[in-house]
Amino acid sequence: MQWLAGIALASLAIAGAAGGQAMAAAPDCIGCHDQATPLVVMDWRASRHAEEDIGCDGCHKGNHRSASDVANLTVITAQTCGGCHERQMQQFTAGKHARAWEAAQALPTAHALPMALALAAQIVAAATRSA
Repeated sequence: MQWLAGIALASLAIAGAAGGQAMAAAPDCIGCHDQATPLVVMDWRASRHAEEDIGCDGCHKGNHRSASDVANLTVITAQTCGGCHERQMQQFTAGKHARAWEAAQALPTAHALPMALALAAQIVAAATRSA
């Protein structure tokens, strides 16, 4: 269901130029994420955000340098996008897709914190082995 979030974010990005300024993706972000999450990097490179030099830190904020500190980052929501895309956010929240977004947020996520899900799977596997 996280694909719904991706569609909404892409729609907001395409709908208009960003009203705020953000840093371009740092080379160390791209260097690591080209290996860790290559499709995310590919999506960003093809986006208007990349064209406008709006990088990862512009939306995710925080001090993240490894898989162990990923929790320091902001998880992207429609409200995050609304910080720069106010008009598009108003249109989005007035429509039926906002309800689908809310429903999708009630489901477990794989994109936002994949390392946390991997850790949870390890914990469950360890508990199963010891039981």
